[in-house]
Formats: sequence, C-alpha cells, structure tokens
Amino acid sequence: MGATAAVVMLCLIHILRISAMELLVVTMPVSFYVGAGPLVVNVTVSDFLLAVVAVQLLADRDIRRVVSRFSGPLSTALAVSGLFVISCGGTIWVRSLLGLDTDWVEFLSNAFKLVIVMVFFFVCLIGFGRLDREGMQRVLSLWALAAAVVGALGAVASILYPLGIDIGMSFDFRATATFEDPNAFASYLLLSIPVCLLARHLSGRHLFGWQLVPILAGVYTSYSRGAVLALTVMLVGLFMFSLGDRALRLLRILSAGFAVAAVGLLLSGAVDVLFEDSRGTGFETDIRFQLWQAAWELWKSSPVFGVGLGQFVGSAAGFIDHGAEGVIAHSTYLSMLSETGLVGFVLFALVPVRVAVALVRDRSTGSRLFLGSLLSVLVMAASLNLQNSRSLWVLLALALAWTARAPSAQGEEYREPARFRPPWSPRMFEAQKETMSGVRR
Repeated sequence: MGATAAVVMLCLIHILRISAMELLVVTMPVSFYVGAGPLVVNVTVSDFLLAVVAVQLLADRDIRRVVSRFSGPLSTALAVSGLFVISCGGTIWVRSLLGLDTDWVEFLSNAFKLVIVMVFFFVCLIGFGRLDREGMQRVLSLWALAAAVVGALGAVASILYPLGIDIGMSFDFRATATFEDPNAFASYLLLSIPVCLLARHLSGRHLFGWQLVPILAGVYTSYSRGAVLALTVMLVGLFMFSLGDRALRLLRILSAGFAVAAVGLLLSGAVDVLFEDSRGTGFETDIRFQLWQAAWELWKSSPVFGVGLGQFVGSAAGFIDHGAEGVIAHSTYLSMLSETGLVGFVLFALVPVRVAVALVRDRSTGSRLFLGSLLSVLVMAASLNLQNSRSLWVLLALALAWTARAPSAQGEEYREPARFRPPWSPRMFEAQKETMSGVRR
C-alpha cells in the first residue's frame, strides 16, 4: 500500500508541479506498521520518496557547493553516526560472545530504524540547504498545510467516535489521524507549530494563521498529558526567545497569556481530571512508571555501554509486572541510556545539541521559533520514544539548514505586514507628491 501511494505521489509531482523534496515533507505524517515475521517496522510514505530525493540531489550540479557550506555539521554528524553504530554493534556482539541473552532480530530492527532517520537527516539537510528564501517559505507552508489537515482529521475522528462513528483515525477517543499512535500524532503537531509561525513570518504577514486552529485542536483531542506539558514549555520558551524581537511581539503577548492559563490548569489538576475521563486512566495506574524504573535498573546494571540496542523488552521482563511485558521504555532518555549506555547516549545527543547551538548563535527570528520547537521535543522525549521519529530529524535538518541558509535566503529583516491604504490617505498623497517632484527634476 505504501509503495502504491508513493507511485501516486510521484505522479502528482508532475501534475501539481510539486518537487520530490516538498512531497516528502507533505507525506511524512502518513505512517503505518509493516510486519515481516517477528520484525515489526514503522513505515511512512515519505520513506519511499527518500531514495528519489537522494538521486535528485546527487544529480544536481550545485551539490558540491551546497555540501561545502555544510561541511562542518555534515562531517561531525557522519562521524558521530558512525561511532554510534560501531558502539551499538560492538556491544551486542560482545554480549553475544559472553553468552548473555541477545535478541538479534530486535537489534537489527532498531538499528534499521535509526539508520533510516539518519539518512533522512543527511538528505534533508542538503535538500533544504539548496533552497532560497522563496523555496524555504514554500516548504514551510506545505508542512503547515499538511499539519493542519492531519490535525483536523484527528480532531474530527475524536469527535465522531463517541457518536458511534469510527473513521479509523482515532484510538478510541484519542485522535491519531494518519498516525497509529496518539502520542506520535501529538508530537508531530507540536513540532509543526513553530513551522507554521515561521512560514507566516517569511510571507510578511501576521504570525497567526488558520492552520494553528486545527493543529491545536488535534493536540487537545490526542488527550496526551505530555503534549499539554510540552505545549506549556514551548509557550514559555517562545516568550523568552521572543524578547527583543519586534517580529515576535504579538507572539510574546499571546504566548505569555496561554502559558499562564496552561500552568494554572496543570497545577489545579484540571487537565488530569479531564483527560482521565476521556482516557479512562490516571497517573497512579500508568504503567510507564514501571517501565521507567525498569529502564533505570537496567542502566545501573550496565552504565557505560548499556544492555544492547533493542534489548530493553527482553531484559526488563524481570523488573515489571505482568501486563507491561513487551512494552518499550516510553522515554527516549531512559531508553537510550539503558540500551546504549552513557557512550551511546552522548553520541546520540550530539547532533541535536549541535543544532541547538547553531540556533542560539544565529539569533534570527526563525532560529528563535525553532528553539521553541526543540523545547517541546525535550519534554515529549521524557515520556515517549522519539529517537525514530522522522518528523523530528527532518525538523533538525530544516533548523540546521536555516542557520546556514543561502545568501538569497538571508534577507530576514522584519517587514511590517502590508496594510491597505486608500489612495486619499495622507501618506499616499505625500508619496505621490515626492514621486512627481522627482519626475519634474
């Protein structure tokens, strides 16, 4: 089904004049699970387009110029990725030689997922690096449009489910849209909020567009407590990052108001009560606490190299009660620590840290917005496994490309949104007078 969808999308490239890079961004949220025996892999339609984009980039005559502009980040990311793969492969191999329990199928599955997202990062970094200001705005606008459509589908599905209408885009009451998990759905929408703001900024219009309405509705109907907390942190971060930036003054006011309201709801317990009514579970019955404790115990047993990539499920069985077996750690930090140890965790975190440092140094309006998005990721990663999220690594590539954008895309000075001025307005009259005097001279 994914291959068929990819062929249809390739036809749309010529019909709608959408580039493969733009189509990859649009199809990124369309995901599903594929099983091959004991191996289960999450696949997106954009995976099938990745090879097409890579071939187009290799055929580009300006590829060397683009790569040279990213020589530092690319070489660093390649070296870090190589060391990470060697560390993970060496750990599982040594554990196997020592006779310890190792699940090679799970290792290969998790290694394959990480390789895919690494390829996404490298291909998208070069692809976005080729874009000028207009091309960057078009990609961001298409991302915002796709996120709005996905958010609307999830919100509608969540509303229709209690009415007895199941359109297959919700997990009971919780919206999932084109994802198969409400938390992954909410994470994608949170990442998309600063993208929408930046797309509007580049167009010279006010920051807030209609796309934010279905996106926020989708975040709410996912009934993800982590998403509400992440949204609150994002708003606080955007308020802090917007200080001193005239382009973000309206965002500064609104984010402060929404952040105060969200903090009040969290502290009062209203969010937990509301979500418990819809989810049917509260914090005290959430199995994640068992999973986190198991991951912590596994890391303490092997703090340097971990128990092996993909080995959490098999190794944690003795630390959790029946009913939580066969479940992932539900935390990116604890998952990477327990499976790859401090060595793997540090190597894995170097690329996102490198992107964050580049954004802080850039100090542009776009970088401030991207930093807000990364803050939400930090919060969501505490309760979700996001290391294999395509949208996360594509966003990292987009943010890094933004900091090293082409000269034709660097003119990011703030422009006041265009306002309608009648021909009889004083300013228009003065402008016409000056123009006519210049003509007479």
